[in-house]
Parts: sequence; structure tokens; C-alpha cells
Amino acid sequence: MTAPMLDSHVALGRSGTLWAPRASRIVNSSLAKFIASVGGAVNDYATFHAWSANDPGGFWGALWHYARIIGSPGKVALYRPTTSAMDGAVFFPEARLNLAENLLRGRASRIAAYEIRSGGKTAEMTMETLRGEVGRIASGMKQAGIRPGMTVAAWMPPGLERLATLIATFAIGATWLDLDQNVPPETLAERLGEMRPTLLFIDERGVGDARRSRLLEALPGIATVVSLGRSGDATWEDFGRGCARPRYRRFPFNHPAAILFVGTTNAQPVVHSAGGMLLTHLKEHLLHCDLKAESLLCVMGEWSPMMRLWHSSALATGASIAFDGRRRGAKNPKAAWRVIDTMPITHLGMEPGFLGRSEAFGCDPKSECGLRALRVMLVSARGFRPEQFQWVYEHVKSDLMLAPLLGSPAVCGHYFLGSPLHPVRRGELTARTLGMALHVVDQRRAPVIGRRGSLVCSEPFPTLPKAPPGGESVWRNGSEDLPGLWAEGIEIELTPYGAAIQEPPAT
Repeated sequence: MTAPMLDSHVALGRSGTLWAPRASRIVNSSLAKFIASVGGAVNDYATFHAWSANDPGGFWGALWHYARIIGSPGKVALYRPTTSAMDGAVFFPEARLNLAENLLRGRASRIAAYEIRSGGKTAEMTMETLRGEVGRIASGMKQAGIRPGMTVAAWMPPGLERLATLIATFAIGATWLDLDQNVPPETLAERLGEMRPTLLFIDERGVGDARRSRLLEALPGIATVVSLGRSGDATWEDFGRGCARPRYRRFPFNHPAAILFVGTTNAQPVVHSAGGMLLTHLKEHLLHCDLKAESLLCVMGEWSPMMRLWHSSALATGASIAFDGRRRGAKNPKAAWRVIDTMPITHLGMEPGFLGRSEAFGCDPKSECGLRALRVMLVSARGFRPEQFQWVYEHVKSDLMLAPLLGSPAVCGHYFLGSPLHPVRRGELTARTLGMALHVVDQRRAPVIGRRGSLVCSEPFPTLPKAPPGGESVWRNGSEDLPGLWAEGIEIELTPYGAAIQEPPAT
């Protein structure tokens, strides 16, 4: 690609800096330590990012070892059978791993997960208990005839039971299908097409008989229904009873692990691999979010199926996670902030709508709550207004790494994220994620900086999605107008210092 064109009107730092990391925070970050471990310069992120993007085999191979992934990587980090930059590339073709084994690592006595329930009550689960529940559910799945590669569907909100069911699916090598509870059952049936899961987990608390019947009618291949909160073919509490510990069979890196849907009106299913998800999420959690073994990542509100996977994957860092298990109608932001303040939450994720409601309710967590442990706030970039950046620092906490997230289920991860090395500027996405050769191009496919264009990726990455068997090529969908490049139709502007702006500046 040619050198990017820089518009002369662009001024460095035109958006005000709201926060900058202290030197001690930079030095102690996992990102700084990883950069140093491969001989990079901590004060030159641009060069390090360029290396990570243009030598994907070197970068992802180094990350495998730095993150201490459980499994065998093999001798090859990236195999490229053709001269094409993307099509046909295979990461870790010789590797073997089990995603569940990596999520269930760490001390048995540590709290692995919390669930915030209605009324401000919290439930918790130790790693030892979680392992036991995963082993039990995995045993039940095998007894129900589920084998590696088969699909397990779940219609469950975030919570401890869903977490155990998800990891049990990974443990036996089955493929997880998260049925979004906000989507009508008939629409789900259209999206599934020829895919026919035979095992369904359903949380029926608060679900009426009519909706349950519609869901089962939309999924005619279901042979067994495991119910939480009501009797069915089996109850979640009794399913697989008798087995206390999971067994880990290691599968190839590119073994299918999860199905997600891309788009809204004509959503297309894509399949993501166990190894691709694990490595991509470790990169984002460890390096960009700076999650550590003592961290607690809590997500408030209802996030997408992709973000639910991303949230649960944080266990692989040794961190703990917390779910917002409150029912609809119990979304008072003042009550939520009070609950947040009672927990040792270091990383807090939310949608912009939660911030909007907090502002509308007159919440002022900075004065009303301590939030002493809170270090990082993660907010979905879509709909995150520039003035909300300011509100966070005025009303939540001054010393806080605010990290807008711009991602997609197509890549089961993010294009832009926060960074413990970078300042936070009003209305800007902080940094391009490592390991992705991201550029903005104009109609001529020329890279541009300082004006809007199409976001593209020019080198392979581990979560380049696959289509389900018999499905339409995801690769062709992704780059129809930009052959040889991965693109999703995202329009954005890159700044000269590597940040990005979603919306055109106000005139």
C-alpha cells in the first residue's frame, strides 16, 4: 500500500485530553511488559503496532507464550498456502488446546464469578465450584448424545448458570449458539437456516408459556430441553448429576467453538474457532484492558452475544468476572451504582445508554460512591457521544482509563480499544488493536489520514470468520467492494496520532 495521504487541515490533538496514564501505571502494565519482552520500545506504540500487524505469525506466536496458553502451539504460527494476503491463511495448524481448560485455570479457592441479582443481592462462585458445575453439565451433554462439533443452543441471560453451561460446551468440543432473548423466535429460526441444534438450555424464569412454545416451534430439531426455573426434559440443577470435574480433550486451534450472527435485518451466521477466540480475547484483555489476576471485570446491562463471549473469556487472564443478572424493569442506575460501589470492581463495562440514564437520573457516583478499586471503564463506541466522555470524568472518576470499544461479531473482537499507554481524548477511539493491519482507504483504495473512509484490514488475523457448513462465504461478504481486504462497511477517520473519530466533527 502507498503512504497514507494527510489532509493539511488536521491539527494534532484537536480534541482535548481528558486523562493520561502516570509513568508508574505504564511501566506496570502488561502491554509495556509484553512490548519489552519482544524487544520493542514502550514509547513507540506506532512502530510496535506496525510490527504486530505486518508480522502476524511473529506477533501471535509471541502472545501465545506470553499469555501462557495451556496447550501445544506446534512449530508453525501462521501458514499461508497462497500469495494472497488473507484468503487461505491458517493460524497454528499444528496446535492443540481446550478452551475450557484455559478458562478454568487458577486457584480453586478464588472467586471466579459474581452475579448481581435483583434487590442488590450478589451471588458468587469459586473456581472449584465452577469446575464442578462445568464437569456436571459436560457429563450431561455427553449423556444426551452431544459430540464434538455438534451445536448446543442456549436461551439464557448472563449469569452463573449460563457461564457454567458455556464453558461445559467448550470442554467437550461442541459449538455454542447463543439465542438472543431480544430477538423473536421466528426471526431466530430464519437466521439458523439449515443449522439444527438438538440440545437447548433455557432459563424460563419470567418467560411465559406462549413464548416458550414459539421458541420450541422455531427449533424443530431440539431433542432435549434443559430448563432453569421450570420442569422440562431435564432441570439444569439435575442435568448430568454425578460428575464433579471436567475432562479436557484438546482439539485443533481452528476447531469451531461459537456461532454468532452478523447484521440485523438479514443477519448471517459466522463460526469462530476456539483458538482464535482465546488468543484474540487474551490480547484484548491482557494488553489493551490491562486485566490482571486481581482484577474484577463487571458488565452492566444487556450486552450482545459476542460481548458475552468476550466477557466470559476474561477468566483466561486469571481475573474474576461479574454479571448483571437483574431482571428487566430493575435497571435504576442509582441502585446499580450503589451495588457497583460495594464490590471490588476494577474494570466496568457498559453501553452508552446506561450512562445516558445515569445522567438523566442525576447520578453522581464520584460524590455518592467511593469506587476506589475502579481503574478502567469500557463503553461501547456505537452511540457513545463526545459529551459523555466529559460526563464520565466529571461525575464518575477523574483517574480512570476510559476505553471506547468498536468491534463486531464478524471478528469476535474489536478494531479499536483502550490502551494503558495512551491518553484519552474527548470523542476519540484510543488505539487500533494489536495484530490487525487496519487502515482507512478512500474510493481509490488509497490509505488516508484526517478524513473519512472505509476501515479495512490487509493482513490475516485469528478470528477471520468462517461460514457454517453450506453457508455463504463470509470472506466474500466482508470484502465485496475491496477485493483482497477485509472490510465491513465501517466509515471512520484516523488521526495522525493513531486514534480514530467515528462521527464527522460538528461544523
